[in-house]
Amino acid sequence: MTVTITYFDLRGLAETFRLMLEYLDVKYEMKYITSREQWLTDKYNQGIDFPNLPIYEDGDVKMSQNFAIMRYIARKYKVLFPDSEAELQMAEIAEGALLDIRISWGLLCYSPKFAEEKPLYLEDLPNKLKGLEDVLVKRKWVAGKLTYVDFAMNESLDHIVTLFPGCYDNLPNIKKYKEAFDSLPKIKAYRESSKFKKFPIMGPWAAWGGTAQG
Repeated sequence: MTVTITYFDLRGLAETFRLMLEYLDVKYEMKYITSREQWLTDKYNQGIDFPNLPIYEDGDVKMSQNFAIMRYIARKYKVLFPDSEAELQMAEIAEGALLDIRISWGLLCYSPKFAEEKPLYLEDLPNKLKGLEDVLVKRKWVAGKLTYVDFAMNESLDHIVTLFPGCYDNLPNIKKYKEAFDSLPKIKAYRESSKFKKFPIMGPWAAWGGTAQG
């Protein structure tokens, strides 16, 4: 059965699901929202709790909320779900760290003072990522084995390095972590295919990353 992801035509939050489904060899199709205004009109008519984009549909399952969707995919196909309570705790803690990274990144990209704040963000990046750098001293993946949270974390890391090439050169564990993820055969094949779009990353109202050229 083909699953459906409803979202804007950009990477944003939905790219993590695409990466996971590509890795798992699960067929999916995209349903793109073309009018933000129409979406806001239809948002609370979806028949689901806490409706938001992306929306994930899989047979009788229809749901939103980013982390819930990641966990659902991981649980259903088992491969990317933690194997133990200890691994689950590590994954859930990493979710919190990822949310911090996403929030600070979004504040930069959607800031009206983007040009002014860009160098300050880069200067503070080692501090923002210190928790991840320290965790990766201890293990290859954030929860021990490769899990759903690695897909989301690496997608965010890819957004950042696209704006700041070479920004992980002084963060050797993160650099190695991202290289390991990028070299996964199914991830590499997907990103080299016509299905993958490097841009846009953010929404069209962003100061950076909101167009087909960035």
